[in-house]
Amino acid sequence: MPKRMLILTDSLGAPRIEPELVNYDQTWVAKVKCEAQNNGYDVIAFTANGLDSANLLSEVNFKLHLYKPNVVIFQFGIVDCAPRVWSDREKLLFRILNLHNLAARIGKNYHAPISKFRNITAVSIADFALNIKSINEKIRQHAPDGCTLIHVPIGPPCSAYFELSPAIGENIIRYNKVLGENSDRFLTDFSQLDPETIYTSDCHHLNQTGHEKLSKIVLDAMASVW
Repeated sequence: MPKRMLILTDSLGAPRIEPELVNYDQTWVAKVKCEAQNNGYDVIAFTANGLDSANLLSEVNFKLHLYKPNVVIFQFGIVDCAPRVWSDREKLLFRILNLHNLAARIGKNYHAPISKFRNITAVSIADFALNIKSINEKIRQHAPDGCTLIHVPIGPPCSAYFELSPAIGENIIRYNKVLGENSDRFLTDFSQLDPETIYTSDCHHLNQTGHEKLSKIVLDAMASVW
């Protein structure tokens, strides 16, 4: 029976049309999957837009643990830690009061100062840590002995992202620390890449160059696992 690899990512691992084209074959997920299959692995890739650690924990509890992988490669965290202007509860209240359009305009026009002042995140750092521990525990309960958990760090922010969200840099450092503390292998080389060259113009999705560089980092880490 072949060994099994499970790749779990947010939209950073997926192909996309906008703002710049990235075809599936150009994604780091496709490149790693191809090489893993060449090395005899059965590979399952799961990608989801807007995936945070709470969503991922739900998916792991629901079905992903059933794949019983020998290796898991994770890429998530930016959705958890990105500064927000409004909380989900506030957004719901704005919709009820029919103020959502006004709130959206305020958020768009004043995102930098408001998000820096409030520093609201989708998932608190404490909940982020608990979610990761629960994810790891659930996977290990059902995986073969020696299952390896590999985490891709949240990528370094480019200058344009800093301008949009001044608190993003500090948040990424704090959340990456939690990821690193709960990983068998933490791919720190990704954090050292030039952030001005690896993202699409939306400042957070990987462009073709970013996917290529990340695929090499992941495959280098896998060299001792094959």
